[in-house]
Amino acid sequence: MSEQEQNKTGEQGQKSLPDAHAGKEKSSKPRSGNRISKVGVLGCLLGLNAIAGVGGLGWKGYQIWRQLPTEAQLITQINDALAPSRATQETILVLKAELNDTREQYSRLVSRMDNLNRKLVRLQGSDRSDWLLAEAEYLLRLANQRLLTMRDVKSAMTLLSQADQLLITVDEYGLFPVRQALAEDIAALKAVERFDLEGTWLKINALMGRIDKLPLLPPNGFKPDQPESQAEEVLASEDTWQQHLETTALETWHAFTGQFRIRTDNHEAVTALLPPSEELYLRQNLRLMLERAQLALLQGQEKLYQTSLANAQSWLQTWFLNTGPEITAVHSQLSAWQQVTVLQDLPDISRSVVALKGYVDDLAEQRLPVTPASTQKTSEKSEPVTADSSEAGQ
Repeated sequence: MSEQEQNKTGEQGQKSLPDAHAGKEKSSKPRSGNRISKVGVLGCLLGLNAIAGVGGLGWKGYQIWRQLPTEAQLITQINDALAPSRATQETILVLKAELNDTREQYSRLVSRMDNLNRKLVRLQGSDRSDWLLAEAEYLLRLANQRLLTMRDVKSAMTLLSQADQLLITVDEYGLFPVRQALAEDIAALKAVERFDLEGTWLKINALMGRIDKLPLLPPNGFKPDQPESQAEEVLASEDTWQQHLETTALETWHAFTGQFRIRTDNHEAVTALLPPSEELYLRQNLRLMLERAQLALLQGQEKLYQTSLANAQSWLQTWFLNTGPEITAVHSQLSAWQQVTVLQDLPDISRSVVALKGYVDDLAEQRLPVTPASTQKTSEKSEPVTADSSEAGQ
């Protein structure tokens, strides 16, 4: 090959080198554009996927939110769920109340059985001292009854003394407090002012027996002292018809005027006179007044006692003849009885009864057999059951 040809080929080679570089530059430009477009597409795809995922999650959450119940529905569901538990709790409360009632009934039955056992042991182990104590207790109760109902201090004193003699016969050291209380009751009765209640009652009763003998006022008032024999003598001595007519008219006039009574004490209220046929009523009314005074005397009613005696004395002055020693003695007795104080402050004599009753009960307790501990546990009271509001809400 010649040198010219070599030079031409060299020049052509040099010319071809920049063309190759230019081609490389031209080819590199479209490759970078493709690379950018691929990244953008990939980013868009990723963004779309993210948006789709968020939208899907939102849609799913929205569906879940729509499916969730409201607050009222939740409360209703909770109440429905708690209804069986509340019913069960109420049933438990009712059963516990019934159990408490059953325990109380059982405790009462146990107490009753203990009392029956106590009485049985007392009857089985009773001796002469037990009978004496029972008799002394009866006398003490009778003394209290006499003092409270009849206000009879004397009888109450006698009964207390008899009870003390019975306690002396028993001769037990444990009866010392009982006898001390009995001595205090006797001393309290001795301090009461003595009043002969029975004597006063018997005197009033004796006066009631003499009522039928007391003279009443004449039913025809005060008549002139002209006996019938005088009129007969006049008729016998003078037989003229004029004198006979005059005598008859005079007798008729006296019979007419005898039906009236003239009173000079006009300042008092005038009471109508009773006919002679009512004599029984006059005496019976006086007897009833005295009986009422007797009843008030026994019951200690001071005002009724004084009023009854005053009414009886006024009745005597109004309807009975107030002349003679007998009626004067009756007035004196009524006046004396009105000065008597019926109502008295009576002491309380129940201390000896209480002390003796306590001694007898303690003696019976000592004789009883020992009961098992299980029977004592049943007498314990169960704790009250209360429903907690917080538990009910749950």
